Amino acid sequence: MRILQIFNNYVEKGGEEVIVARLGEGLGEGVEVETLYLTEDQVESHELLKLMGLFFRMFRNRKSLDLVTGRIEEFKPDVAVLHNFMPLGSLALLGNLKKLGLPVVYYVHNYRPYSVNGYLWGKGRVMDDGIRKNFIPEILSAAWQGSRIKTGAYAVVLWWSHLAGCWRNVDRWIVISEFVRDVFVRAGVGEEKIRVLPHCHIGEVEALPFPREGKPRFLYLGRLTDAKGVRVLIESWRELKKDGFEGVLEIAGGGDLEEEVREAAESLDDCNFHGYVQGDEKRELLTSCVALLVPSIWWEAFGLVTLDAYAIGRPVIASKSGGLRETVVEGETGWLHESGDAESLASAMREVAGDIEEAKRRGLRGMEWLAKNGEEAQWRERLLGMLNEVLENSGK
Repeated sequence: MRILQIFNNYVEKGGEEVIVARLGEGLGEGVEVETLYLTEDQVESHELLKLMGLFFRMFRNRKSLDLVTGRIEEFKPDVAVLHNFMPLGSLALLGNLKKLGLPVVYYVHNYRPYSVNGYLWGKGRVMDDGIRKNFIPEILSAAWQGSRIKTGAYAVVLWWSHLAGCWRNVDRWIVISEFVRDVFVRAGVGEEKIRVLPHCHIGEVEALPFPREGKPRFLYLGRLTDAKGVRVLIESWRELKKDGFEGVLEIAGGGDLEEEVREAAESLDDCNFHGYVQGDEKRELLTSCVALLVPSIWWEAFGLVTLDAYAIGRPVIASKSGGLRETVVEGETGWLHESGDAESLASAMREVAGDIEEAKRRGLRGMEWLAKNGEEAQWRERLLGMLNEVLENSGK
């Protein structure tokens, strides 16, 4: 089997890039995978990517289509796997792939194509109107890149994509949680076209000892945005320190709120900001913590970072948000708190700090959960099964 996957890079890196890279490394013997990354430099010079030019190219981008066609002629794939392919890929890509005789699989990591910013989020709250093809709330809240004009332009593209039936060219939708599946079914995608494939953990799995000395450390590791609950986290920590809580908060990541988080860390006791981390620095922070914090307010599609915590035997404190309820089991692998509720989050941290032995137990249960649900070999096998099903249905 030959697989061509197509991905339009994001401005900020996240879990989607991890899965794209993993799939690109191959799925085993007899399977060839080639990844086409769409970037501004590949398709147009930066000077030409003005708003209006980009708007029209989101419908049909001739240069990106030529790029894809050329790669198909050289590689001769059996199936196309799309991740995020907008804006550079353009809507015409879906139809062109079908004309070239390729089955189309859309590997969905968030809520595109039902949200301008992909998160069903704006002005500090969930905006699920896009499920009903109503993008006005996102436009009014300047949900994409902080601009009503840009959000409005992209909303027109999405609205047209549904009116013109572009998404009917997708043969199979692969989503990363049951929650996302339910959202897409509500949006009108046929259940028979959707398959659920949760993320897997990539890397070593080894129970690492809990820190024995000093104050208990809690770690936030992710994008620094309002949707991720960063402001709720800061508020929660501020209240904990007012009450004399003995603990340390470590924050690592990058994003829109980076400067705000940096200033908050400087003003709060026992709060450290590390910026974007990876590799050994990331692992060291995970190892030193007693629990990972995932306080998302938006409908978190999965929460890949939870698997990193389980892989070394750390429990997770997460909000009751979207797919997080499928990866974090209350009383078993971690604690769940009310989404957007600073006091509920603070209460969970107090509970962890007051019973480290229970935190250890839940961390080990997280490892057990990972072995059962998040092994890489299992993920590869299931993904290949889904792709083979698509090929059989297409007659290839």
